[in-house]
Amino acid sequence: MSLIYDEQLSNEDKKVVKGWWKDCYDDIRKHGYALPTEFIPSHTPSRPPPNQRSFNDIARPGILISVLARREEDGFRVMLTWVPPGFKPRIPEPHNHCAPCLHLFVLENSRGGTHSIVVTPWLHPFDKRQFKTFPDFIDFFDEICKGIQFMHERNIAYRACTTKNIVWTDPPLVHPDDGTEHPYRYYFLDFGFSRQYKTRGEMGDQPRGRDNFALEHELGVRTDIYNVGLLVREKFLDKFQGFGPMRDLVKDMTFPDPWGRPLIEEVVSTFDPIKQRLGVDSDGLRPLRSSWWRSLFWA
Repeated sequence: MSLIYDEQLSNEDKKVVKGWWKDCYDDIRKHGYALPTEFIPSHTPSRPPPNQRSFNDIARPGILISVLARREEDGFRVMLTWVPPGFKPRIPEPHNHCAPCLHLFVLENSRGGTHSIVVTPWLHPFDKRQFKTFPDFIDFFDEICKGIQFMHERNIAYRACTTKNIVWTDPPLVHPDDGTEHPYRYYFLDFGFSRQYKTRGEMGDQPRGRDNFALEHELGVRTDIYNVGLLVREKFLDKFQGFGPMRDLVKDMTFPDPWGRPLIEEVVSTFDPIKQRLGVDSDGLRPLRSSWWRSLFWA
């Protein structure tokens, strides 16, 4: 599907949005992006009927209006999204794994109005990623941990690190500078459950007295560690052979008592030597053989 609509939009509103993207086709080309062929305008843009809502009536903060496109200079798949006036993209940092803004430009539409468009990589759901080798897993775990560490260093607890909220982007076929392969990039979505604390200690960094023992969802950093460990256990350790070196680390990350779990800095430092022990016999990921007794020894 080329268009991504907000669930709040009616079928009539969706037609208006599609017509608006068609009207913008040539202007978007001027900024270096090509929409799919279905958006190539075949006639002079027509005015909507008097009783039909205009795009200006539909587009408002909180409404998702996006379309698939390609960057013409290299064919890289991107997503163009309408954003409300005043939108300011964040300054990119290597370890920040919030979905990045690649470009921001302004459109003057034939149906009236000036609109801002933000360009991001085309984001795929985690479950669509096919992990075939141990280096695939190592890249993934490295990026996710560094993304969590980036937030924790700024006193932000994500609290929603699940497969539903992890996405990945298409890598360029080759690195533009040296011709080497470029790894996939992974990003976090949906910060509705995230919370920023005044100090690191408030995030669950330091043990509290049992009288003040907080609910699991309030233990920001400890919950993030658990969620990452649970994801790795369910998606990798329970499905593929050769992850023995990861078991102790994952066991610590999912320890029942939150205070017994490592901090993200400890996870990163512990994982560094583990990388060398993964895939020693073979780089390829091989599915676990189904055995009824396996569950008796690994929970």
